[in-house]
Amino acid sequence: MKVLLLVVFVLLAGAGGVWLLRATPLEMHGRDHAQEVTPSAGTPMNAAVPVEAEISPASTAIRTAATAEGSEAQRTTVESEFVAQAPDPSHPVQGRVLDEGGGPVPDATIWVTQGNSSRLGFKETAARSDSEGRFSLVAPRFRVFGLLAVAEHRGGAVGGTFTLLEREGLDVVLRFRSEPRVGGRVILDGAPPGGRVAGDVAIDLYGTLLGEQFVEPDSEVRDRAEGFARLGGTRVDADGRFSFEGVVGKSLRLRATGKDHEGTTWIGFAEHVVVASEDVLIRLRPAGSVALVVTDDRGLPVEDFRVQATPLFESGPSQWDPEEKLQPFTSSGGAATMEELFAGRWRLRVHAEGHCRVSGAEWPVVHVPSADPLFLRLARLASLAGSVRAADGSASAGVPVSLWQAGQRSDRPRAKTTTDREGRFSFEGLDPGSIYSIQLNEATARARSDVALRPGERNELAPLTLEGGGDLRVTVFDAAGERWAKRPVLIIRRSGGSSRPTPEQHTDDEGELLLSQVPPGRVLVLASGKNRVAVTGSPEDAELMRAELDVVAGRTEEVELHAVTLAEIRFRGTVRVDGELAPGRGVSFLRDGAMRIESGSGHRTDSGGAYSASVPMPGLYRWTVAGETPREPAVGTGLVEITGETREGVDLEVRTGSLEISSASPSPSPSPGATDWTVMVTPRCGALAGDQFLLARASAAGWSLDRLRPGPYRIRAIQAPDKVIVASQEIEIEESVVTRVALEPMELTAIELDLGALLSAESDVPNRLSLAVWGEGPELLSEIPLRPQSGSARIQLPLGASYLAVAAGERLATCELGPHPWPERVELVATEGGRIEIQLPRAGLTDPGSISSLLDSSGRNWAHTPSGITQPWPWMAEPAVVGRWTSPPLPPGDYTLEAEGLPRRIRVRAREWAQVETGR
Repeated sequence: MKVLLLVVFVLLAGAGGVWLLRATPLEMHGRDHAQEVTPSAGTPMNAAVPVEAEISPASTAIRTAATAEGSEAQRTTVESEFVAQAPDPSHPVQGRVLDEGGGPVPDATIWVTQGNSSRLGFKETAARSDSEGRFSLVAPRFRVFGLLAVAEHRGGAVGGTFTLLEREGLDVVLRFRSEPRVGGRVILDGAPPGGRVAGDVAIDLYGTLLGEQFVEPDSEVRDRAEGFARLGGTRVDADGRFSFEGVVGKSLRLRATGKDHEGTTWIGFAEHVVVASEDVLIRLRPAGSVALVVTDDRGLPVEDFRVQATPLFESGPSQWDPEEKLQPFTSSGGAATMEELFAGRWRLRVHAEGHCRVSGAEWPVVHVPSADPLFLRLARLASLAGSVRAADGSASAGVPVSLWQAGQRSDRPRAKTTTDREGRFSFEGLDPGSIYSIQLNEATARARSDVALRPGERNELAPLTLEGGGDLRVTVFDAAGERWAKRPVLIIRRSGGSSRPTPEQHTDDEGELLLSQVPPGRVLVLASGKNRVAVTGSPEDAELMRAELDVVAGRTEEVELHAVTLAEIRFRGTVRVDGELAPGRGVSFLRDGAMRIESGSGHRTDSGGAYSASVPMPGLYRWTVAGETPREPAVGTGLVEITGETREGVDLEVRTGSLEISSASPSPSPSPGATDWTVMVTPRCGALAGDQFLLARASAAGWSLDRLRPGPYRIRAIQAPDKVIVASQEIEIEESVVTRVALEPMELTAIELDLGALLSAESDVPNRLSLAVWGEGPELLSEIPLRPQSGSARIQLPLGASYLAVAAGERLATCELGPHPWPERVELVATEGGRIEIQLPRAGLTDPGSISSLLDSSGRNWAHTPSGITQPWPWMAEPAVVGRWTSPPLPPGDYTLEAEGLPRRIRVRAREWAQVETGR
């Protein structure tokens, strides 16, 4: 081992404090080196303290930490890291596997893992320990690798991360950790005391080991979600008891299986088992089965398919042993039976060659045991074909065409191709239940399909016309005015079509780039002085260049981008809220109309209400003053001009309003103790619309909130324990005004909501859904949390309700309510929804506030719906796209969108996306 001298610079807390300096080798097997340092009274504030530590020269990283514990129990830690390079050879590795007492562990399997990741090496890298616990293997060509030992009947394993040394061979010791046991007993559900299974009962232990994915001995290498796999197995004794010794793992679960004398299989399980649990009780229940009938979209049986069953516990989906539950079937007439499933809810997935799911529906949830067969309908895969024509009608050969799938990553297309000599293209193996769009020329022109894909057929699109565009000649100059070669350039379309950026292109040796056939319209041209174009980022992405202009078909536009070296402008000021200095408030600055890369940094105001901040360049900036806590919305915003000479006096003044809420309930006391209300106040516009809410302070007189930012708000009163909204009201907070509101509680009636139409096609439903309830007006009357059980939910519905809607995935279920009284069971009708894609060129990445309403033909506003309808609230911005927003699933029909003060009529069709541009 080599003695490596580390010099650590620490900021001492003061004379008399004791500093503990620690050097930690990273990514290798070794121990920390600790050294205590007691500075003298004359020690300077910045002291260089040498720390000598025995560190392998092949270590990939060393972390040093200096910790001081002062006289006032203050604890300070300073950390730093450095990286040392190491060779990349393949060398033999040898060592021993020992138990907690130091004895050898024979017949243990040792696996090689790659680095600190969760990826395994190949199966042929494994080795077994001999009778003395020794093993040897040849590690693959990983500079950093790990070893993991697994031994049968030990209920645990041990591993570590090691670094290859610059010598032949690596001697390591794998030691099984001594951990408490996990044990318990097994009984028959419903059996008399002492009753137990008369046959063999096997107990399997599952869990996550050391944060690594691993495989069992003699099994194939396979990926396991979150490293969840079988850790060991045992059998119960004559008294029905079992135990596992030396358990090393987390997220433990137990599964028991056995058979009685009559041949009946009994199954039981236990969740949330923790190490040192010695009294786990597992109740065995008769195993159930589910009969399946699988057909295609024509009603013909699917003969060859595979079925995967995943148990759904209260904590969510889980994988027990997927290799046992992924069963292949060669059926007769599409019929098959899943055997030996324990009682409970299971999610089934059926895999068949050449087939996919129908209409975007998720696989169903079944309840075991089930007497009725489950009918599954799989759609045949479809293909999509089309052609591209030039503006004069001639075929366009060699045009790049990319296929985008709704709901998938916005920066990666589903597939790419190029048109042939006749201008034709095609895509195979598509899900007819998904929404696709076509993007041409790798640019920002895009045409959407206006026909639904027919399963098992070749779907032909109408010919797509390649827009006749203009040319852009971009010249990039550095800060000295010289032409800048090899600079990345990116185009974003700001009007019409898609707002996806074009792929990066680079200037030539003369600093020029010619972009041909750019679609007409407003475009944003970006270049960066760094190696990559950063659409969003931090002020460290210096020398950002940009220009915005209109492209006209048939014309060549000259664009010059001059580098601007971002010079930090620091300034100071004070923050006053309602005339008083505001200490401890966050202050941030964002260049008006720009992207995050041009934003400035901010700080919290000190005890005197003063702050200091910096911005990367001169300009007009929008400032924001945060609330008193991170949960509270901002209390104020405004614009300020920052110049190169700005240093002092950037004082920010915020005026707020107050709110006092009382209950119009006839209850003698409106306090929460009597009415059991929780009152929430939510902003209705701006970047914080629906994003954050405030809990009103309760008192004997009602509820109150101070220092609210002026603007529209929604007040909702929620009644425990069902969390039902019992009162809702829209208000306007005015500057320096106390707004007083008397909440009128809604009269509620209990009904049962039938969700069968939604759940039958959607099994992968979120655990928490929200039911949107409209009354006679445009705004939401209430929103009710749903927890479906057996296809229905019991809710308290306001008597003023007239329209209900709930969404799960891409599907939507709605109901028009007639006059009260309603039937005891109300059924929702499932429908295929559509979406609206809205371009807001003037909006920043975080501000959807220019969208004020989205009204359907009945006058209902869909712009502010609960989280169960809109994921997330209220509009979803695609990553790296400026001012693009996507609506929630909407019922087909005509809508009126009011954005940036201009109304627009939009027609929404099922399974289609309507595109809207709100203007420049």
